[in-house]
Amino acid sequence: MTESQSDEQLLAAMVSGQTEALRCLYRRHVSLVYAIAHSICGQDSDAQAVTSQVFIELWKSPDNYHPQRSSLRTYLTILTRSRARDHLRRSQAGVRIEASLDPQLTPTVASLVDSTDPGQNLAAQEDAQQVRRCLAGLSDESRSALTLAFFHGHTHREIAKKLKLPLGTVKSHIRRGLADLADRLRKDTGSDTREH
Repeated sequence: MTESQSDEQLLAAMVSGQTEALRCLYRRHVSLVYAIAHSICGQDSDAQAVTSQVFIELWKSPDNYHPQRSSLRTYLTILTRSRARDHLRRSQAGVRIEASLDPQLTPTVASLVDSTDPGQNLAAQEDAQQVRRCLAGLSDESRSALTLAFFHGHTHREIAKKLKLPLGTVKSHIRRGLADLADRLRKDTGSDTREH
C-alpha cells in the first residue's frame, strides 16, 4: 500500500482484508474526521471516540459508501457529523459512552483506532488545528455554510433559513466549500492525495 493510491484503490484493498489500506485511509482523512467530531462534541475524548467509530464503521461496512454519489472525504464528513451528533445526544442524555472496540476486529485494526496513545491524540489535535486554519481561508459564504452544516449539525433547510439564502445557493456553497477545503488541506500538508 502506498499513499499515492486513490481512495478507491485503497478501499478495494481494504475490502479484501488488507488492514494497511485502512491505515492509509486513516492517515489521509483522520484530520478532517477528528476536527468535525471535536467541533460538534467539544471534548477530546468524545472526538477520539467518534473518530474511532467512524473508521471502524468504514472497515466493517464499506458498502455503505457509494463512490458515484460523492468522494470518500464527503462521505466521511457526513458520517462523522451524524455519529458525532448521536454521540452528543447520548452524552447529554446521561448515557455512559465508551469507545469500545469490536472484538472481531483484527489486532492491527484495533490498534489503529485505539485512541489511548498520547502521541496519536496530539497529532489528531494538530490535524484539527490544520483543518480550522484551512477553513478560515474559505470564502465567508462557504465557511458559514460548512460550519453550520458539519460543525453544528444544521440541515440545509435550516442553514438557508438562518443565512436567508435560497436552498440551492446553500447547497452550492457547501459543495464548493468542501472542494476548496480538501484542496487547501492537500496544499497545506504538501500531500499529493487525490479525490475521486
